[in-house]
Amino acid sequence: MRTIRRAGISLVLAANAALSACSGASRAPAGCFANEECGTGGRCTARICVADAAPVAAIARPEALTVFGLFTFDGSASADPDPQDAIRAHRWTFSAVDAPCAPPTVADTGPLANVRFACAGRYTVQLVVEDELGVASVPAVETFEVTDPGDLSKVTVGPDLVVGHVCGAGRCAPDNVVTLTATATGGAATAVAYRWTVTPPSNRPLDGTRRVRFAPSAAVPEPIVTIETDDAAISGDWLFQVEVRDAAGVLGAATTRVSVTNRPPLVTAIAPGPAPHRFDAATSVFTASGSVASVSVIDPDGDPIPSRAVAWLHANDGGNVFEGIDSGSSVSFRIAVPHTTIGDERFLIGGAGLERAIRLTASDVNGDEAVASWPVVVGNRPPVLAAPAPAPLHVSHVYDLSQGLYKATAMLGRWSDPDGDPLMGGPTGDADCGALDVLPDGTTVLLCSRPYTGVPQIQLFAGDHLVSETVRDPWAPSSAPVTVTIDDRAPIVTETRGVAQVACSTSDYCCRAAGPCVDYAPYYPSTSFPLTPAVTDPDGDPVSVSFSGSTVSSSTTIVCTGGWCPSVWMKTLGGAYCYQPPTTEITINASDGALTATGKHFEATLTCR
Repeated sequence: MRTIRRAGISLVLAANAALSACSGASRAPAGCFANEECGTGGRCTARICVADAAPVAAIARPEALTVFGLFTFDGSASADPDPQDAIRAHRWTFSAVDAPCAPPTVADTGPLANVRFACAGRYTVQLVVEDELGVASVPAVETFEVTDPGDLSKVTVGPDLVVGHVCGAGRCAPDNVVTLTATATGGAATAVAYRWTVTPPSNRPLDGTRRVRFAPSAAVPEPIVTIETDDAAISGDWLFQVEVRDAAGVLGAATTRVSVTNRPPLVTAIAPGPAPHRFDAATSVFTASGSVASVSVIDPDGDPIPSRAVAWLHANDGGNVFEGIDSGSSVSFRIAVPHTTIGDERFLIGGAGLERAIRLTASDVNGDEAVASWPVVVGNRPPVLAAPAPAPLHVSHVYDLSQGLYKATAMLGRWSDPDGDPLMGGPTGDADCGALDVLPDGTTVLLCSRPYTGVPQIQLFAGDHLVSETVRDPWAPSSAPVTVTIDDRAPIVTETRGVAQVACSTSDYCCRAAGPCVDYAPYYPSTSFPLTPAVTDPDGDPVSVSFSGSTVSSSTTIVCTGGWCPSVWMKTLGGAYCYQPPTTEITINASDGALTATGKHFEATLTCR
């Protein structure tokens, strides 16, 4: 009886689980209903997307390995930390460290590897296991010694054989002639009988679709073996046992191995480029579609491919529609993302962690899979200028008294989006004209304004503004330079006249000086009266008003806003006897900061009251 040594895996499992937990620490788990919503590297567990953890390989190997003996290496202790996952395949690889002969080759993908070593020396065995999603483990590796205690067997067999296979016309068979050899040794080389039997690979039972024949029979030392299936699985390690007898009984037995290899299917296709999208303004839904073209799944061995599955995987897309149809030579896809609020566009293009992919899995009859995955990306075309702004572009302005702002509005160009996306204004690069609106027909409206700070300063607002007419869809901007000239009109000063009424009287002194009372001219005393300048601005701008004339009581400049100027106190000359009362003339200068207008105000002859 051979002693089996098992390698513990608990520490490896714990380390693997810890690594899986750490790998997802930076992102909150996403909700899900199916594995397809968790992307190419995840699965849906308890309605939460979790990363698919790699399985852990474990090897149990025999002790005291000797040459020519048949030994079993056991990988059934391998495990997967995911509760809903399982080991799908075991990949065995033997290598010689210092042994002078070739190591055995294992084609079987089951948990048991039956091998025989042709010479003494040191060897390594490596086991890699794969889970149901095709995720491979870190290799488990064991190094061991094979010894040669001396050949005590009465039977020797030929070396193990490794052959490929081909399928065609409903039949699968090795791609080379398989000849077995057995020799009775010692003193029993004559008068012996041979009997060959076969043990097929696991899950490859001999039945109506799978047959082994010996030619000319199973009772010769060197039969030609035919392994044949009716388009059924054929790969794996076929163990052929020979028993040698003489008249006295069994002389000995030996086993040789024929490993039939398998090549997985090959998938070729034309990957999709960026898929164009369209925005439906009536339903507020983004849609995109496309396909993986020229899809071909072939098997290099000619094996039938009974299993083909396509999955439309998506993650971090808001759970929106990603579906399609497998039509054989092509695989289509369709995307639909509602745009109900600002930010929904990230579920179509450019969102954090956004992932869409089409995965095709095909298996041949031997169980080997080909997995092909094509990422799906949605493209975007930026807005285009359909009709440029007129040039030169002059616009008038107004002053908004309630807000204290100089304002101007300019209609610029008309834009369209090739994808029908909603448009919005972007930065203009101008401090006074920083707001840009987009009307439903794509026309841009430039809004310019500048605060009034108490001093007329239209010169800082009027004139040329070099504006970047920037329009963007939810993802990309486009721009065009436009020069907008804001016009200014000069204030208007209207010449006016006024009448001041003052008390006037004759002088008692004058009457007495002349003796009898004489009717002298009236005496006009010094007097003052208010003056309201008649100043307006066609743009409603604040204007500064200054006066010239010795009769102005104040030399400071006043500011008119909203078409209204405060009264300015004027005064006449000093009191005097006047046969012709004086008339006062005042020059008025009005400026909006850029343009100036001049007019006169006449104060009419004073009258008595």
